[in-house]
Amino acid sequence: MITAARRTVLGLLGLATVNALNARARAQEVVPARRPGDVAPEGVGLSVPPGPLVSGTYEIVHQEGYAVALLAVGFSQDTLLQQLRLGPQRITIAAAPSTISFGFGSDVRSRVPLNSPVAIDIPGAHITDWLARFDLPSRQIITFTAPDGRRVKATQTFSSQGYISLLAIDGAPEFKPARMWRRVVEGVDVRRQPKGHLLPI
Repeated sequence: MITAARRTVLGLLGLATVNALNARARAQEVVPARRPGDVAPEGVGLSVPPGPLVSGTYEIVHQEGYAVALLAVGFSQDTLLQQLRLGPQRITIAAAPSTISFGFGSDVRSRVPLNSPVAIDIPGAHITDWLARFDLPSRQIITFTAPDGRRVKATQTFSSQGYISLLAIDGAPEFKPARMWRRVVEGVDVRRQPKGHLLPI
C-alpha cells in the first residue's frame, strides 16, 4: 500500500509508477545475450553498459525500513550510525561501461568492476562479495552476503529525477526497505515543479 506521503515523494522523483516497474522487475530477470568467450559468475547474467541517466550526484529524500533490515541481517548499530550522518546524505555515482564508482562526500570513494564480485569497504562495514551489474541501462542489481550469511539484493532504478533502491533479503520477505534519492543539479531544484492551474469547474 502506498501512503499519500509516499506518493508525494515518488511523484517528486518522477517515479509514481515505481510499483508497476518493480513488479515487472521481480517477475522476470532480464539476462542480456552472451558473446563468445564471455564469462559471468554462476547464475548471473552479464552486465549491459549503464546508461547516461546513472552518473550524477544524488541526495536522499526518503527511506524506510533500511535500519531495521540491516540490523536484522547482522550489521552493527555503529555501522548504521556511520552511514546516517548529520546533514544531507549525498552520493556521487560515476558509471562507465565496465565499472561504477561511488563516493560519499570526500570520505569514501569506491570503484567497482561490473559483473565481477569484489571486496569493498563502505562506511562502517567490509563486504567480501559485492557484485554489481546492470540488467538494463537504467537498472542496477547489487548482491552481497550480509554478516549473518543471508544474501541481500538491491535493485536500483534510475530516472532523470533520481533513483529508487529496493532491498530484498533471502528468507525475510517481511522486510521491504526502500530509499529514494533525487538528482542534485547545482543551482536547480529538481523538486520544484511548475504551478498547475485548476480547472474552473
